[in-house]
Amino acid sequence: MARSQLASLVRECLHQRKSSNEFNQILGFAIKRWKSTGPDIIAGLVSAVAGFCLDNDVLISGYLQVILISHHAQFSDCLYVFIRHWQVFAANNGAQTSGYVRLLAQMITDLAVTIPSIPLTPAQARKNIIWCSRWLQALFKLATAGAKHNDEHITLLVTALSGFLLTTLNIPAGLTAVKAAQDDLDDPLKRAVREAIHGSMTAFPDISMQLLSEAHKHPALDETIRPDTNNSQASEMAAINFENNVANSQIVPTRVATYVLLYDKELWNDLTALASPEALAIAKHFLHICILHQMISSETVQKLTGEDPNATTAKGLFPRQALVDQVSANATRAPRLVEELCKNDGNAGSFSQAIVQVMHRYCQTRDTQHLKEIANVFVRQPQAINSLTMFVTPAFFLAPFCTLLDEWTWDDIHGESQPVYEEFGSILLLIMTVKFRLGLRNEELGLTSHSGFVAHFLASGQSEKFLSQMSDSEKSNLGAWIHNLYESEGISDEVTSNCSAKEFYLMVPTLLRQSMAALAAGTLPQDRLEGGLDYLLEPFLLPSLLPSFEWLSQAILKDRKSAAIILRRLARSPENAETSKLHRTIMDIASVTFKAVLGQSSEKSQYADILELFDGPASFSVNSGVSGAELTGWTHEHGGSCAYLQKAVRDLIAIPNTGLYQPNIVSVAMSMRGPAGVIQALVTVLVQYAANNNFHQMLDIVATLVACRAPIGITLRNSLQLLHARLASLLKSGDPLFPQATVHLYRRVELYANALRSHAGIDENPLDNLDGMELPEIDLDQVPVTLDESKKQPAQTTQPETLANDALDQILTETAEMNQMDNYEMNDDNNIFVMDQYELGDIGDLDMTMF
Repeated sequence: MARSQLASLVRECLHQRKSSNEFNQILGFAIKRWKSTGPDIIAGLVSAVAGFCLDNDVLISGYLQVILISHHAQFSDCLYVFIRHWQVFAANNGAQTSGYVRLLAQMITDLAVTIPSIPLTPAQARKNIIWCSRWLQALFKLATAGAKHNDEHITLLVTALSGFLLTTLNIPAGLTAVKAAQDDLDDPLKRAVREAIHGSMTAFPDISMQLLSEAHKHPALDETIRPDTNNSQASEMAAINFENNVANSQIVPTRVATYVLLYDKELWNDLTALASPEALAIAKHFLHICILHQMISSETVQKLTGEDPNATTAKGLFPRQALVDQVSANATRAPRLVEELCKNDGNAGSFSQAIVQVMHRYCQTRDTQHLKEIANVFVRQPQAINSLTMFVTPAFFLAPFCTLLDEWTWDDIHGESQPVYEEFGSILLLIMTVKFRLGLRNEELGLTSHSGFVAHFLASGQSEKFLSQMSDSEKSNLGAWIHNLYESEGISDEVTSNCSAKEFYLMVPTLLRQSMAALAAGTLPQDRLEGGLDYLLEPFLLPSLLPSFEWLSQAILKDRKSAAIILRRLARSPENAETSKLHRTIMDIASVTFKAVLGQSSEKSQYADILELFDGPASFSVNSGVSGAELTGWTHEHGGSCAYLQKAVRDLIAIPNTGLYQPNIVSVAMSMRGPAGVIQALVTVLVQYAANNNFHQMLDIVATLVACRAPIGITLRNSLQLLHARLASLLKSGDPLFPQATVHLYRRVELYANALRSHAGIDENPLDNLDGMELPEIDLDQVPVTLDESKKQPAQTTQPETLANDALDQILTETAEMNQMDNYEMNDDNNIFVMDQYELGDIGDLDMTMF
């Protein structure tokens, strides 16, 4: 129970953008109330963050750090929980693994950053070293065995864990722990590290070099690999001198560098002297958004600009619960939240959470009419899906909709059935729009039943049936629909009452096959066919175009003439403006399939008129998938994925508007060449620009690619750190340009990656005296919450602990509806860890067999 409560607490603090110190105060009283242990707290943090896809949030790092700095949990607690998570997800090898692995890699990296500032005992350091080494051993075995696990996931974890291990070996407690093991040749610590080094040699040579280098510094680890001390020290001194002689650059050629260096007072003054009023206003607006999200403090901005940021900007953060309350008071507010989702500066997170909470509540109460209105807005404005899924995982968002459709029964319909058809279809269309927009696999949609309607529709919704395969009921429904479409004056309520929406959507391909056969046989005139097909453009049947187009993309290859007649009729845009927007999205989704099928046909030229019907964007999907044709072009025509990446990056400067560069190029190159290969390729590009006037612009481009807080960025940054640590060996080649480019890139990436951390309010001093601190009341009644201190109510005289308890009660009350997440996550968090007792005992008790 404690973990669920802690997860709710963390989510609400993230929603309200509580600073690290505020979170720490609230957490301190929560621990006292719930008697929470270290693993409880870490498990709650992981569960809260992973369920809401917030792994790029700077506050996550801050929360983890204050948990450790305040001694609410130990580093070994983190490793224990992380390993348990990895065991479950590695065993299941499910779609959710990707998000959790990214989160674990980020948190492990945060551990490496934090551990030097927190005193540990040698026993604690010893436990961390052994567990980390064992985890690395397991990952190396997976990598060398060619297991089915995602190589990118293994690389993420290996890189993060190696950084944590190297850091722990060099802190005072780590040095003492290693030295204490010197006389025992078979000490578990020495054995674990040695086996990790040996395992890394085959799977990750670059990391192996780093681990070997570290072992050389500790004679107790392995005397047999100790190098000549004098030569080693000379090489290290040469590397230090070389790096000191590489001059820093103050050139700021791009917006990314400008934003990062805005925090420098001198550079800010230079910027204000040169920038236009419009550009300066944008910069101040950017800083205001950073304040709202606790990325920097208002005091920092005031020192920088000399102005009070709260005096000129009135808009603040909208608390999620306040937005939900607005919808409760006026249901028409919900669709407007979706419309405003992409427009509200700094509030996308709270808007997204509020929308999801409202829609899930509608699912619970079966309020499908209001659910339809919200779903249609998403379909008309698919870019809102992009914004929402930055803060909420697609599986969590969609799971209640899938369950609702699976459990939908047609026996309890009262009144007209066609409005119910429209409500059912709008929810189905939303699920399919999210699927195609994000390029999701079926297992990533949050399906709660593999035998329900949604799973059946995804598997066979585009397939026709022979009449001999149909039941008597199905044949009766098919006949009724043919009669209503082509022989009567409209769609009767009787046919939609007798044939459920589930049965209809699974029957659409068969209905079209029978219609096309009748047209070809001359028994159904073309005008009657087209008149009947027009009914499918009505709002209550419009989602049926998705399975229709899917089926037609294959049927047109067999009977071009008849299929083209149907296709052209269904491609006509409805006259109603709102329905037309829904139709446009369906056409954009269908264009992906048609362009893939007809574009690869040997008779491609014959389908030019058909392809013209789909004049939408080149790709409706915003995922990072790569087609076979793209992959072939990158890997063969351009000399390999890294060679193509180099060309694309160079062309960003040489030919800026070609569109050759695509974000998925980096992920493909990493999957084929590994992060070390990608870093090598990018540094080589910098070497090529060493004597070019565009070097600094190229440096910013490459640094931006490496420094991003996405999983790719985490891995690339760590690989760059490993390359930089090998500076002494790089200098032995005799060519100074590559080491020099490595130093420039390392400095710029660290500048970008750490710029926000230092302004995020992360206090690195222990906060032991929590009882003496005043806890601000969590007030969600005011909309929006402003940052103007002058408008706050007078200070309360309530004792801090009472105030904190009230705040906790309020948080848990307001997140009661959000706790339904436990029904849609992969496992209940109380079952993931199988930890009835949290006493870790001997490190040999940790079960690593699931690796």
